[in-house]
Amino acid sequence: GTKAVDAVNRLFVYGLITALFGLLGVGLPRVEIPLLERSDWGKVWPSAVSICVLAFGAMNTVPTILQYLGGDAKRTHMAILMGSLTPLVMYCLWTTVVLGMVPYTKDMSKEQVLEELSAQSGTSTISGLVTAFGVCSISSSMAG
Repeated sequence: GTKAVDAVNRLFVYGLITALFGLLGVGLPRVEIPLLERSDWGKVWPSAVSICVLAFGAMNTVPTILQYLGGDAKRTHMAILMGSLTPLVMYCLWTTVVLGMVPYTKDMSKEQVLEELSAQSGTSTISGLVTAFGVCSISSSMAG
């Protein structure tokens, strides 16, 4: 039932947070500010539109969350606010680490970016942390 799915989902979220903190612990001290100054907003548009559309689709969960929290509007509001801000902060931190560590070129593959992250961090554990983060984040999305 709902409690079992909730327990499994929490396990995945704890794994995701643990992997993220590991990635941040390894990556944040190695961020190079000049690498964060690169930008090409032409690459963002129009792909960012799909993220905006997806954000509006998340509002379909409001009635379910309200029911799950026993009709408590204040708790529902806080759950939605924290449930939106938490992934945003996590994403911004993760993006800062990747963009601040990898001297990215448009010809790099995903594998090359991962190799560069490992090289810049001085440890191969970053690859395992990235895998754990991805598995836990996708699994938590599927579970809950």
